[in-house]
Amino acid sequence: MPELPSPRYQSWSRSDNMVRCWILHSLTSSIKEIFMNAKSAKRLWLELNEMYGRSNAPLLFQLKKELRNIDQSDQFVIAYYNKLKRHWDDIEDLEPMPDCTCGAMSKCSCSFLKRLFDIVSREKVLTFLMGLDDQYDNLKTNMLSMDPLP
Repeated sequence: MPELPSPRYQSWSRSDNMVRCWILHSLTSSIKEIFMNAKSAKRLWLELNEMYGRSNAPLLFQLKKELRNIDQSDQFVIAYYNKLKRHWDDIEDLEPMPDCTCGAMSKCSCSFLKRLFDIVSREKVLTFLMGLDDQYDNLKTNMLSMDPLP
């Protein structure tokens, strides 16, 4: 933030207010009320980080619980899949696949990461099939008999 007599202060103030508004508009109304009086976008961001930046466990718990309860419920299959995909993507953002930092993976000959990815993909296929309506029972049986799963 430039000092008040600075000619750049006015420009900074407009930009800061705009960013602060963007952040506030991305929050739910109940959370927004807590942070309305933040004096700057930086201060708002720091306060949000202080309150919500510590642990993702509650959000991760909520997303996984919701994921467990998602089923097709007479929706189109694409709408059902999109709901699952949004949850999977949100979970992946909070709990990404691990990266190798020691360099051992570059010499790995057992395809560990590919096998790990295959396990996660298989879990997603099974979750999708479990939530499909009963009218797809024959399709589920046919897909489950395939090796490997599609």
